[in-house]
Amino acid sequence: AAIGAAHALDAMRDTVKRVAIIDFDIHHGNGTEACVRNVRPSEVREEWPCGAGTIALQSTSFKPWLSEDDSDKVFFGSIHGFGAETNEEGEAEGCFYPGSGPATTDTDAKAFPAVRNAPMPLRTPSERWRRAMLERLLVPLSAFAPDLIIISAGFDAHAHDPLEAGGLG
Repeated sequence: AAIGAAHALDAMRDTVKRVAIIDFDIHHGNGTEACVRNVRPSEVREEWPCGAGTIALQSTSFKPWLSEDDSDKVFFGSIHGFGAETNEEGEAEGCFYPGSGPATTDTDAKAFPAVRNAPMPLRTPSERWRRAMLERLLVPLSAFAPDLIIISAGFDAHAHDPLEAGGLG
């Protein structure tokens, strides 16, 4: 999804100025979020030992993005299961995979204005998912006003999925 967004910003630059990725699934879109967070440049330093000493290479990375300007052109929103799994007795047993994607805080929203996470407790019914999707993802998405929306959807949040972690019907 992130590579498709970067490609759209490059190949369709005359018509696509802003692109959004919306991810809904029982699992957090942590890889896509990492790509979107990398829209801001990061310094990369690699070192390799060799017989004559150490070879070092330092560069600025925007992968998969084209430039620092892309940080104002990309939005990522994810609604996903989050929190502890429970055993048959209802007791918490560790963290639901991948354990990433806590709710976007005000501090996060200032640091990464284009990233919004809406975690949901496991087995949450459809009505609460829809309300969270509207309030926590679609309202900021509308304010972002994208030219292109890429949907990254998994269907394992459905109540009949064998994983039994979702509650969507």
